[in-house]
Amino acid sequence: MRDQIFTKENDLVNFTFDKSVVNVFDDMVRRSVPGYQSMIEMIGLMVKTYGQNNTNYYDLGASTGAVSLALSINNPHQHNRIIAVDNSIEMVKKCRNNLDGKISNFDVICSDIKDISCENSSIVVLNLTLQFIPVKQRQALINKIYQGL
Repeated sequence: MRDQIFTKENDLVNFTFDKSVVNVFDDMVRRSVPGYQSMIEMIGLMVKTYGQNNTNYYDLGASTGAVSLALSINNPHQHNRIIAVDNSIEMVKKCRNNLDGKISNFDVICSDIKDISCENSSIVVLNLTLQFIPVKQRQALINKIYQGL
């Protein structure tokens, strides 16, 4: 579905990842982020170098699951679990729907990424996500992620 969210003259409110955004998100991000598809492909390739057997791969701010899918498709390792996290229930539903039947051994969790503990991880992706975390909370989040690697 094509993104036309801001073509209507409405009262501008804070942007939220609600159902209207979720329905057009893939189109929206591809048109508004130069090189988005290349970024997803490169993240997928990262798993070949940094992924390890018997570890978790975290996709924090998973949106519709593009990174999770790329990690799975490119994963040469064994016994990994992909954990996709987003704080929008509508995104979580879309992500789960997009991954279901395409990959196995995954969880999709609706949570604030600041509340997630990355355990036994070899890959943690924050693709276009850190910008939504208040500046004063970013370093603590990065430190927490680092501790889980």
